[in-house]
Amino acid sequence: MKQLFALLQPKTARTKILWVLLGINLLAAAAYTFYVWELKSSSAREAIDARLIAGVSAAPKMIGDDYLRRASQPGAIDKGEYLRLVRSLNEYSQQTGVRYLYVFIESEGKLVYVADAADEREIAAQNYGHHFQLYETTPHPAILDTLHTGRRNFAEYRDRFGYFRSAFQRIEAAPGQYMVVGADVDIRFVRTELAKALQQSLAIGGAFFLLGVLGSIWLARMLSRPVHRLADAVERVRQGDYQAQLQVAGNDEFARLAQAFNAMNAALAERERQNARLLEELARNEEVLEARVQSRTQELAALNSTLLAHERELDSARAQAEQASQMKSLFLANMSHEIRTPMNAILGMAHLALQTELNPKQHDYVQKIQRSAKHLLGIINDILDFSKVEAGKLQMDSVEFELATVLDSLADLLEEPCQKKGLRLHFEIDPALPAKLAGDPLRLSQVLINFANNAVKFTEHGDIVLRARLASQDAQGLLAHFEVEDSGIGMTPAQQAQLFQSFQQADATTTRRYGGTGLGLAIAKELVGLMGGEVGVRSIPGVGSTFWFSARFGLPNPAQSETRPTNPAELGALQGTRVLLVDDNEINQEIGAHLLRRAGIEVDLANDGQMALDMLKHRDYQLVLMDLQMPVMDGLTATRLIRAQPRFAHLPVVALTANAMAGDKERCLAAGISDHIAKPIEPQELFKLLARWLPERMPQASLPQ
Repeated sequence: MKQLFALLQPKTARTKILWVLLGINLLAAAAYTFYVWELKSSSAREAIDARLIAGVSAAPKMIGDDYLRRASQPGAIDKGEYLRLVRSLNEYSQQTGVRYLYVFIESEGKLVYVADAADEREIAAQNYGHHFQLYETTPHPAILDTLHTGRRNFAEYRDRFGYFRSAFQRIEAAPGQYMVVGADVDIRFVRTELAKALQQSLAIGGAFFLLGVLGSIWLARMLSRPVHRLADAVERVRQGDYQAQLQVAGNDEFARLAQAFNAMNAALAERERQNARLLEELARNEEVLEARVQSRTQELAALNSTLLAHERELDSARAQAEQASQMKSLFLANMSHEIRTPMNAILGMAHLALQTELNPKQHDYVQKIQRSAKHLLGIINDILDFSKVEAGKLQMDSVEFELATVLDSLADLLEEPCQKKGLRLHFEIDPALPAKLAGDPLRLSQVLINFANNAVKFTEHGDIVLRARLASQDAQGLLAHFEVEDSGIGMTPAQQAQLFQSFQQADATTTRRYGGTGLGLAIAKELVGLMGGEVGVRSIPGVGSTFWFSARFGLPNPAQSETRPTNPAELGALQGTRVLLVDDNEINQEIGAHLLRRAGIEVDLANDGQMALDMLKHRDYQLVLMDLQMPVMDGLTATRLIRAQPRFAHLPVVALTANAMAGDKERCLAAGISDHIAKPIEPQELFKLLARWLPERMPQASLPQ
């Protein structure tokens, strides 16, 4: 007992070693006990879960689809049929070891029993669930989660009958009609088995622990003796006795440790003599260092104060810049909407006027109005694109397109201005360029149109040549090189340096003579950068200029099926289609209705979102054209309410709006809008959109000119 008490005394190496060994032994015994219990627990739980899953899977088959469909209709189930089903479920439960089977449905915010298992005594006492009489007023959260999410859930609970484990699984009785099947299993016997397993593992672990205690005592005594001698020697060294030596006996680890200690002690004696000399030198240098540190501390404090002041100024400037950027974006969005709404009326009415009988002078006046309006719209689009570039929100699409189609559209656009000035337009296309490419044809056309319009603007006579050639090609795609050459006024090197910058042109004289915002080339440079290319210019004053750029494109998938192009000459395919046009502007209503009716579309008009909802209740429409900013109810709110009704889940709703800033289209799609078209509306774009969303009524979509 005295030896055991001495081993347990604190502050000794022997006691500490003993406690470490006992702790390791205790952890090992506890880990073994937990492993045995967890193994039995997992095995029992897996067996129970397999029985529960079999039960919830078999119940719908036993009940039958016909019964489940009728169960959601009060009064549709005969009581005799219901009692036969109750007995059948009870018989299955007794055969498979399942305690209970039941089926829930949610009705009027409560869970209602559709069917459950019950024996003859419960039936006689009417202690069983029925669709017409029993509700689950406090359902288990796992049941509601299964009903609403479709996930299978397990749960354990205790009631006056004992401990039970349950499984819940959702079934679809009818389209949109979900029910929950549940099954219970009594787990009291599992708890008993687990208790026995825990007792056994504790007994075995305790035996191992006692053996470990005895071994730990012996090992601690063996390890502590040389350690104790080493501790005494170290204490003597601590007191300054560097002559202390340990006796070396044998060649084990402790003997090598004693030799190392003796060598260390000799080295320490030599170091002590060297340290005495160094301390004298350090004392002399300490005063010098303290003076230097004090000086540097004062300098750093002054610098830190200056940096803090600058940081506050930068924070204030950044906040002001962010506020200014937000105000600018809001201003551009409002101005875009306010300008595009009357612009839609101007272009629309000009288009309608050109369809009427006009004398040559009137026809010329209306055409000039239309061209001027389109020019103003181009300036607005340049400003919006520039704002997107500044905000870093300009994005590129990647679709399959034909290069010839882009160039044909460019030729059609330049034909009239070239004829007016007597210019000759030439295209030189490299035969090595593939006919079809993958990229953003809209942005490619935007750059080409900008360069070509500048060439026409600054050229009074001669030729305009557009070249396209293949620069390089690999497995991922190709690099194309484009040039627009003119025989215009040309530019000096100083004037060329001003290009491709925001709000910059060659010089002030050019601005006054030829006009322009100075944004086109800056936007073109950003677009070319997004297409993975470069942009530049070669020019000689009085001879002409050549604007060039490169762009990277992908190669289309040859296995992808080709889509049939829309033939504008085919008419009558829209006959009988009914469309609801929602817009609070009477002029926009008149323009839209006229365009649609010319294509044979039946059009109904609504002044706001609430009127549109009311009209949808009384008449079926194949498509809804929805303005966004309207009184009473805006377009996004109306669209969300439309999508909330299941019968309108697949009804195309197209946003017809003057909002064209970044993020407008995304907000429309998030609200349930099917597609987006910005005002002013081009008739061809409108009918192409209808052809995309009404394919069943438009096998060969026809677009009125």
